[in-house]
Amino acid sequence: MKFLLFILVIIGNLNVYLANNDNCGVNDLNALMVRLLQLRTEFNNFKIQHDEQIAVLKEEINNKSLEIKLINEENRKQETELEELRQDVNNKSLEIAAISKDIEMIKDIDDCSPNQCQNGATCVDGVTSYTCLCVAGYNGTLCEIDIDECTPDPCQNGATCTDGVDSYTCTCVNGYVGTYNCETENCPANWYLFQGSCYFRSTKALEWLKAEEDCIALGGHLVEITSEEENNFTKSILSGGSRFWIGLNDIKTEGDFVWVSSGNTASGVYTKWAPTEPNDTLGNEDCVELYSTGDWKDRDCSEAWHYICEKASMSA
Repeated sequence: MKFLLFILVIIGNLNVYLANNDNCGVNDLNALMVRLLQLRTEFNNFKIQHDEQIAVLKEEINNKSLEIKLINEENRKQETELEELRQDVNNKSLEIAAISKDIEMIKDIDDCSPNQCQNGATCVDGVTSYTCLCVAGYNGTLCEIDIDECTPDPCQNGATCTDGVDSYTCTCVNGYVGTYNCETENCPANWYLFQGSCYFRSTKALEWLKAEEDCIALGGHLVEITSEEENNFTKSILSGGSRFWIGLNDIKTEGDFVWVSSGNTASGVYTKWAPTEPNDTLGNEDCVELYSTGDWKDRDCSEAWHYICEKASMSA
């Protein structure tokens, strides 16, 4: 395009020159030829420059075309990878949907049926699992373990601990009580506790009146027995002798046996006379003794025997 414009410019200039110089001479013609040669030289130079520019442009175009080709190939590769990624995402979505469906199915399964928990525990359903909520006193995966409330031993003063369900019981040794742990000394040392009373077994022998005085000095009286259970208990603590004074006597009125501690009559309440007793042998048997067999006999009050004292317990 530039070359054509250049030729048109030359032709135009030549026409103008001829029109203005119709009678030009040889010199003018030579000058014109020189000018044409100059123009030809300039044209050739211009053409060479133009061709070089064209070659450079073609090289640039080829380079850009190659770059575009590489870019297109990279784009196609990325599109392929993107399509593969989309396919993977779709596949993963299908897998997740299937897993979610399986989870929902698993959630619908009641793992607490049948209930494996023991000892009244509550079963809590989970996902392919369950949890046992134990009641008090039990632990373990299935609440199968009975917790030993006697470990460590909470009972005091030599008491025996018996384990229960979320509880324990202390069986106190003689002389101790307590709502829970046998923590309270209920009877003095060497005294025995029974149904709210303390009992003392003497180690010495005294006349009946002396024995009663000794019991009073200890804070009580000779024992007053009012039931079979109490008689059996009193018999159970006898040792070191076969006869023990008790608080029953008919010193005031013959045949009317009363308890020295309360003044109550024994007849009609409870008695444990041995066969043929009371017999008041020789007319002077006004005091009563307890045999190791648990039977009662009237004896002479002046005889010296061991004795049993009774007084209220400290908590009575």
